[in-house]
Amino acid sequence: MELTYKIWGGAGVLVLAIAWQPAVSAKSVAEIGQIAKSVTVLIQGSDTGSGVLIRQDGSTYTILTARHVIDAPGSYEAVTVTGKRYPLHAQTVQKLPGLDLALLKFNSPEKYDIAALGNSSTLQEGLPVYVTGFPGQGSTINALTYNFTEGQLTALSSKPQTGGYSLVYTNKTLPGMSGGPVFDREARLVGIHGAADGQTQTLEKLNARVFMKTGFNLGIPINSFLAAVGSKAPPGQTVAFATPQGPENSGRSPLNLQSSPNKSPSPSISAGAPLAIATVDAPNPGSSDAFLDAMNQYLQGDLPSALRSSTRALQLNPRFAAAYSLRGSVRYLTQDYSGAVADFSQAIQLDARLGSAYLGRGLSQSALGNPEGAIADYTQAIQLSPDSLSYYNRGVVQLNQGNRQAALADLQKSADIALSNNNQPDYDQAMEALKIAGRNCQQSINKICDR
Repeated sequence: MELTYKIWGGAGVLVLAIAWQPAVSAKSVAEIGQIAKSVTVLIQGSDTGSGVLIRQDGSTYTILTARHVIDAPGSYEAVTVTGKRYPLHAQTVQKLPGLDLALLKFNSPEKYDIAALGNSSTLQEGLPVYVTGFPGQGSTINALTYNFTEGQLTALSSKPQTGGYSLVYTNKTLPGMSGGPVFDREARLVGIHGAADGQTQTLEKLNARVFMKTGFNLGIPINSFLAAVGSKAPPGQTVAFATPQGPENSGRSPLNLQSSPNKSPSPSISAGAPLAIATVDAPNPGSSDAFLDAMNQYLQGDLPSALRSSTRALQLNPRFAAAYSLRGSVRYLTQDYSGAVADFSQAIQLDARLGSAYLGRGLSQSALGNPEGAIADYTQAIQLSPDSLSYYNRGVVQLNQGNRQAALADLQKSADIALSNNNQPDYDQAMEALKIAGRNCQQSINKICDR
């Protein structure tokens, strides 16, 4: 059957072909990764971001991405899985009102896969989700490497935040992955990634910084996109876009966008995520709404409001591990270190797999003058997920305790992991700390000191 709907702003009419699919079992992670890679694209120009192929009309392909990826003035290109580059054209850009989403087009005679669209309203907290994209380049990291990350859905709010953000998940993300797709366990597109947190603090004893991250990221549900273009697809269907009716967009001029005078600040993106998250009991819709409020307030730097909202989430669901972890992060940043330890400990008791809670408790233990406890927590975080942040923070504590060789080993490992993950900010921080730690070091570790 065919359904015809008017596009926002009178831009034209979209014909949506509704494709029914039989129920299928969950795919393996390897299968999801293969499908995800074939439909994820790099968007490169004045800014760097990611996107996903959602439609083909003859030789014209349509990309769905985060709006803030292409808000900076300048020319942009799409880079596909084959490495081929295609100019994006300004006259084909469609920005969705009220959502941090945009549609882009390019022309190519090549055959590319198109993402199958899922139904984000069927998502449940605790289920796995997958985010893909291309971390950006830096002064040291010159390669653009595709990243595929696995995590779990933490919250699905009924009250979207500014830009339409209402998905919260634990996948590790990096700058440049904004606009990348979020897939469910059947490799269907259920969201667009757009924002994550990152906080740093300067240490008094060491001229370097430690990282505080909640480990939670935000995305826009695919159903919000479908609603914006007028789709009324019933639950469980996959929607394939057909030919847009409107003027041809075959011009060859590169995309040159002007910044919107009313544009709101783009969300920030950083690394950091636990392996898993749980609400333990059946989620309370109100607790998810309060949790998303707290997450958004945390990202905006409104810590008093974030504290109230996370407490409200816990009043509605006292076994909400993620809410304890988020409130612990807020308490750490407001220097309530004892309260932070209590919250992180409760989160760990409810979900022992929550790596970000160990990371946060380690920071709080260190602030309370318990370096042994901090090292133990960082070590547990490393065992759960050996990432750059945990090695970095453990290295800082080791150095402040006078354990120079252990510190150098941890900081070197932090730098190596950041480099392998195309994580320029974490790499720069680890190298800065290595230079400090390497001063007056022994000849036997001179190679590390000189890096």
